[in-house]
Amino acid sequence: MNLIMNDDRLVSVTQLEAFLKGVDGAVDFHPETKGNKNKQRMYQWIEHALSRLRYHSGKKRERGIILSYLAEITRLSRVQLKRLVIRKKMVGTLLVRTERHHRFATRYSTSDIARLIETDNLHERLSGKATKAILEREWQMYAKKEYERIQSISVSHIYNLRETRQYISQSLTLEKTHSVSVPIGTRKKPQSGGKPGYLRVDSVHQGDLEKLKGVYHINLVDEVTQFPIPGGETAGNGETLIKKSVSEEFLNWVSLPVRKLRKRFKL
Repeated sequence: MNLIMNDDRLVSVTQLEAFLKGVDGAVDFHPETKGNKNKQRMYQWIEHALSRLRYHSGKKRERGIILSYLAEITRLSRVQLKRLVIRKKMVGTLLVRTERHHRFATRYSTSDIARLIETDNLHERLSGKATKAILEREWQMYAKKEYERIQSISVSHIYNLRETRQYISQSLTLEKTHSVSVPIGTRKKPQSGGKPGYLRVDSVHQGDLEKLKGVYHINLVDEVTQFPIPGGETAGNGETLIKKSVSEEFLNWVSLPVRKLRKRFKL
């Protein structure tokens, strides 16, 4: 059921306050705003109400009550209403904007995306860089005219086209390309198993003074027996010093066979 309300008799802020108190929590307004025709009809009502209630000549409190009245009827937010009020003041009328926003020109057509889909289906969706190399080869080496435009695509934009609806609906590959992870080394404490011979190398740099290299305090400790071998030296490179000291001097003090070295540097 549609109801038509005539509010031409509401001409003062006092009447608006009484109206808002009467409908507060008792009546809900849901105007039809779908489509430009209905939206334009709502804009015309807002424009008429602003002129009838003399919004721009009222005080701040009166303008706030008028906005509350418009928000109650139109179900628009106060921010939206303030934008319409500013437009009404600047232009003099409220019209529905039908112009389209600026958009980037579409460079790659559906046929170009089809070539990308065909390539990925044949090669099981390689990485973007490898796919671009295949597209370039199809044009430069085999002179296939349908690849003339798609062969100049950037690697990053290949992934953008793979997110389009056309690609998702026709692609045979469900998973994305996975990065190869090859661990170079594992940083963890060695498991001695209760056997001596697992050495820990601790080093602390004392600091430099007026371009003179300070002392590197080096401590060699067995992980099991906790037998310490302290020492200290100066050098230009602490890493090279530690390796040299451990290999040439400190290991001469170790009576047990060395199984593994664990270094902890505090430079």
